[in-house]
Amino acid sequence: MAYQVEQHQIKRGHQWWDYCAEVCFASKNLFNTAQYTNRQSFIYGCGVLTQAELDKMFNSDIHYKQIPAKVSQLVLKQISDSWQSYFKASSAWKLDSSKFTGKPKMPGYLDRGGRNLIKFNTQAIGAKAFKSGVIVPSKSPIELPVKPGLKFESMVEVRIVPKTGCYVIEVVYDDGSKLAHINDTGLAAAIDVGIDNLATIVFSDPKIQPIAINGKPLKSENQWMNKEVEISQLKGKRNIAIVMNASTFSQATDIDYFITNASTSIVTPEWIVNTYSQRNWVEVFYREAKGWLGLKEYQVRDKRSLLRHFTLVFCAYTFILWHQMTGGLRRRWASKPLNTFTEALEAFRTAMSYRFFDWLTHNRDVFAAYKASLGYIWA
Repeated sequence: MAYQVEQHQIKRGHQWWDYCAEVCFASKNLFNTAQYTNRQSFIYGCGVLTQAELDKMFNSDIHYKQIPAKVSQLVLKQISDSWQSYFKASSAWKLDSSKFTGKPKMPGYLDRGGRNLIKFNTQAIGAKAFKSGVIVPSKSPIELPVKPGLKFESMVEVRIVPKTGCYVIEVVYDDGSKLAHINDTGLAAAIDVGIDNLATIVFSDPKIQPIAINGKPLKSENQWMNKEVEISQLKGKRNIAIVMNASTFSQATDIDYFITNASTSIVTPEWIVNTYSQRNWVEVFYREAKGWLGLKEYQVRDKRSLLRHFTLVFCAYTFILWHQMTGGLRRRWASKPLNTFTEALEAFRTAMSYRFFDWLTHNRDVFAAYKASLGYIWA
């Protein structure tokens, strides 16, 4: 089966904004409360609770009652699923750690002031209202028009997803198409991505007809949407490419904007695809800088302090990456290849901890005097 997703964007001031904010905030609170219980249970050697056990424990919780019971149960299922994934990842890491950027971490909490998505399955969607042509999630003011021809049996769920500056209500349904399942594990396929032909797929079995996907409509649409403009806040001209999944703005449900300093002679659909595909390495940097070096942990607000914080993080990232690439840390502080950023960082931490304890061994009196100057006894 293949799922289709219909999206509705809810911005501040919309009649459903307050409801979305309230239920997503309650979902976050329920998630963190139940997650705390599971983490403490695991840390103290009692294992983790199943979804059923969590539901029995929290069905009288104030946050549980703020949203429909079926929806609260799906929030608890998120916790159960995260722990199952953690255990599977930990087992795989023990077998072959080279497939990971670091040791899997225990499932954590959501941001204190953040929001969590909520899901309404078919049991939490009004069947009578659906027959009247409206999708109404349980105990909500939301009323979405039913897509022509859509049957209630094809409905999968309705989701409210928190985004930056808005909430996105997603209607998920099964479009009835079936995916082909290939049992022959020896069969291989090669995909060549292009422009005139968006993708060409050939198979190792000559009996299977190659597939060519026409990319000319997308190419012409994308070229038409490449415009050179002047932006009042910037000097000079910039090229903006607008890529969307329809021929007009009113019909489009997914619109992406790209802005570049490159000249019009360079900005082609192929150049945009090739350039944007390199963004993956930017995401890798953000994942490592945020997860390990505290890029998002700043506690300042003015520009100068922010620049200092970012500069320190960038310097730390460059330092660790340089040692990973040159092998400096491995020669002294590791007995295995440091293939990932996290492995190199752990080797650096090992070096620092060793240096500190070595210094402390020879300077106990100095450290004790320092603590005494602060009013503490270190003995």
